[in-house]
Amino acid sequence: MNKTSKKYVVVFDTHRGIYFGRLARTFNEGRSVVLEGFRHCYYYASTPEARGNFGLATHGPGSGSKIGPPVPKVTVHDVSKVCECTAQAVKRFEVATWGG
Repeated sequence: MNKTSKKYVVVFDTHRGIYFGRLARTFNEGRSVVLEGFRHCYYYASTPEARGNFGLATHGPGSGSKIGPPVPKVTVHDVSKVCECTAQAVKRFEVATWGG
């Protein structure tokens, strides 16, 4: 079953990958997703108010994070978790750079 959405999410895969983007489509019983405006989170720095990887969905990447450049569309397989982002997290991801 295919499902579509346009929510901003942080996606975790079973290979320890972490990604941000707009959820365009899920398929393969939710184990695969298509993200638009995809950003790869190579390294993220926690903020005092948001520790751990779920803090990325609530507060976004902190200073010193390494976030890859935007890619128009990517398919991610082996998805383990999808977390909807807050507006604050989206703003931080949109301005994030390799050096934070």
